[in-house]
Amino acid sequence: MKSPEQMTGLPDPTYVAIVEAFRRFTRESGRKVSVGDLAKAAGTSRASVYARFPKGNEDVAGALQEMVLRGVEERMQAELAGVDLTALPPQALARRAIHVVLSAVAEQQPFMRESLEWRLPVRVHERATRQLATWLLPIFDLIGDEVPDVVERPVLATFLAAGAAELLIQWILSADTGGQVPFEEFERSVYQVMPTWLVGEEPQAA
Repeated sequence: MKSPEQMTGLPDPTYVAIVEAFRRFTRESGRKVSVGDLAKAAGTSRASVYARFPKGNEDVAGALQEMVLRGVEERMQAELAGVDLTALPPQALARRAIHVVLSAVAEQQPFMRESLEWRLPVRVHERATRQLATWLLPIFDLIGDEVPDVVERPVLATFLAAGAAELLIQWILSADTGGQVPFEEFERSVYQVMPTWLVGEEPQAA
């Protein structure tokens, strides 16, 4: 579903207010949010919510997801924009790429935790996984013959990226039981399970 901004190029204040209200509600764990709640919090009517989001909360959740996705992707691109790729060894590049993806998604932890239970066509960590896999492919080329040839490289890149994303999800969920370690410690553990040909003999946080 396209937002009014996508269709006209101009922001719709009511649309944005509804999505931001939903974002606030996602931080209230266990809270069931009705369209009436959203309308009240956004300072509008139920009819106005449905006019912009015909499926109610499902459409609003999708819109919020897209906003967060754009923010994560912009953060990832900005993080790597100033990196001189020719000045770093391939393993350092790999650690940098993994760090950028993990940290960008981890910054959205409250939203990520709630959105895991939503029915959405694509999730933040899934799109971030695809981006990381895309970044890993040229790094494979730099690493050369050390990259295992048992599967095609795009498959291997997706496998490694998805593994990092799954570890990230488990780290986010660990907050539910009070067992979440600091992000820096979690990140080090990711490098420790990655193959040394990709992240080097002495994996460390970027």
